This record gives sequence, C-alpha cells and structure tokens, in this order.
Amino acid sequence: MINLIRQRRPECWVLMAGLLLGLTGMPGCGEDPPPPAPKKRVRAETKPPPPMVTSIEELMAQHGIDPRVYLEEDQAPGTDAARVGLLTFFDGFATGRPEGITPMLKPVEKEELDRMVQDGTLAAMSSLIEEIEILSGTTPEGQRAYLAMYWLPDEMGAQMWIMDDSMGAMQFEAAPSVPGMVEYLGEDPFEEWFAVIADEKQQLSEPDLGLLEIEASRMMKEAEED
Repeated sequence: MINLIRQRRPECWVLMAGLLLGLTGMPGCGEDPPPPAPKKRVRAETKPPPPMVTSIEELMAQHGIDPRVYLEEDQAPGTDAARVGLLTFFDGFATGRPEGITPMLKPVEKEELDRMVQDGTLAAMSSLIEEIEILSGTTPEGQRAYLAMYWLPDEMGAQMWIMDDSMGAMQFEAAPSVPGMVEYLGEDPFEEWFAVIADEKQQLSEPDLGLLEIEASRMMKEAEED
C-alpha cells in the first residue's frame, strides 16, 4: 500500500511557503475572520552556556548569524559544532541563502529547496520573516527534532525538522505536516505535532466509507441475481 503520509512529507515546505507568502489562511466568502495575530514571547534574559560550550550569543557574532534567528541556551545542542550547524541552517531561511541550508538537507528536501530557489519562493519567504524561534525536542522514536516557529507580520507558522547525525554530520528531514498545524500546538508542541500526524495516518489507513457502500451494494445485487 502506498504510504500517503510519506508522499505528502514535502508538502510541509509548500504549506510553509504559502503561509509566508500570504497564500493560505485567507478568509473566504462566509467564513469567520482570522483570529488576532499571535504575540511573540518576550525574549528571555541570556543564560550562561554549559561549561566548555561557547554561548549562542558569541557564536552568532562569530559566524554572522542573522539576529532574527532566536535560540535560547536551554534549547541549544551541547557542542559548539552542533550549535553552529543549527544556527547556520536556520540562518539560511532567515537570509534566503541556500548555501547554508543545502549541505544539511536529505535528498527529497534538497530537491524541494532547489525549486524554491529557482522560482524565488525562498527569497520571498525570508523577506517576510521577523523571527525564527527554535525549540528542541524529540520524536516519539527518540530522534532529536527542532521546531522552527516563524514569526511574520500578522501570523505565525511552524515547521518541524528531524535531525540525523548518525553519519557524523547534521542532516535534516522535514517532518510530515498538515494544513493549519500551528493551531494544534500548545504546551508540548512536539508531542502534539506527532499526535496529529499519527491521527492522520490512522484515518488514511481506514477503509473509505464510500467504497465500502459501493462494494456492499454490488454484493447485494449479485446475491439477488443468484
């Protein structure tokens, strides 16, 4: 059976691009007006980094990371190399520079990024971003994941990235998503994100009621003819 949720994985890029370009979330005829724009969290006071690790503030200055990238110390990886890799990855989205993103993407995501660069979507996205807040967590399988909260002038978007460093270098894979995902996120965004995806997978695995009715009708007709 074709894994529909897997096929739809790159759509999280498309959904995000649409959101950042103002192509989604527009009220239609007869629909309720959109909710008030979300408020950003107040930036926490700078916390000291763990021993033997360079602070996020210093690393951002050293590597020219765009100030719109926001990563708190308690959300940051435990080594300088991983911290720089994570900051560089999201700096690519904030600045519209694919060279910071491409080396850390898996093949499917690389193809999608290439399309976004060619049609100008990445540049348009970056021009609208006010802040990218990075949260750290894990998938249900225990893989490290990073949730990027994209703050825009009038709305907020979210994108989940699963990190794999089993080959010695950070690589990111876009997690499956659904339209309006940010509306499902609350106190535990990682648990809630993957719960939504698990629920959609379950729905996709259930038989189509319309097909069941057609099949039942066909069987009844055959029985009557016999």
